[in-house]
Amino acid sequence: MKKFSKILSVALLVALVLSLGVANAFAAEGDVTTNYPSGTGSFSITITKNASDKAEHTYGAYQIFKGDLAETKNDQGVVTKKVLSNITWGDNVEPATVISGLKQISAFSTLSTDATAADVAKAIGDASDGDDTALAQQIADVFAAALKGSAVRTGSVAADGTQAVIENVPAGYYLVKDVNAVSGEGAATRYILEVVSNVTPVEKADVPTVIKKVKEKNDTTEAQTGWQDAADYDLGDEIPYKLEGTLPSKFAEYDTYKVFTFKDHLSTGLTAPDADDI
Repeated sequence: MKKFSKILSVALLVALVLSLGVANAFAAEGDVTTNYPSGTGSFSITITKNASDKAEHTYGAYQIFKGDLAETKNDQGVVTKKVLSNITWGDNVEPATVISGLKQISAFSTLSTDATAADVAKAIGDASDGDDTALAQQIADVFAAALKGSAVRTGSVAADGTQAVIENVPAGYYLVKDVNAVSGEGAATRYILEVVSNVTPVEKADVPTVIKKVKEKNDTTEAQTGWQDAADYDLGDEIPYKLEGTLPSKFAEYDTYKVFTFKDHLSTGLTAPDADDI
């Protein structure tokens, strides 16, 4: 059964390199910086499903940090820099729960219980060791446990679809995850990402696979060959075959996992072996 029972921590944790001062202090001559107050901006998050994911999803963007957006353009009108500054807590997290959870991670053990949102964001940025690392997954777990309220925006994708688009997202830092439990041949996933422009994360999830192989027989020598996809046998012959299953590459990240079960349906004309012969 291809069902996952734990949210898969795939944290696209961008480095929280924050400018907490005047955003245009280092602008080159001719550059123009426009400042947008917290809560403004309208961006999209386009999530591309992994090819092995055959489930429908409704993704929610949960705001964990918000701030003022500064956008710098050069003298040709091309955007050269976007910075989120004056960081405050987002609408979807309990600050005390975040700080308490982070302090359980060695990288943040000295974090003050009175830390501001800007302090926490900077600490995460300073400690970040890349995307989809053990630390990134721990941070994602902390924020997931501290979520409150409904997602700021949602976007859905059908079971046979390839992309979900979350539109009209204000600038900020978001944890993006499945709103509902995922069923069928799919994996639940979550990300942490900065939104100061349109972003396009790709789901890094995989599901179990099952293959069936059969041995061929030489009609002259009766010798059997190696495992392959098809074979030719005569009426009354015993046909050796096997089923092989592979677990997802991130199996170790699950708290629990549904039992891996094979359901094999024999083609017409074949008789199942006795249980004692299996």
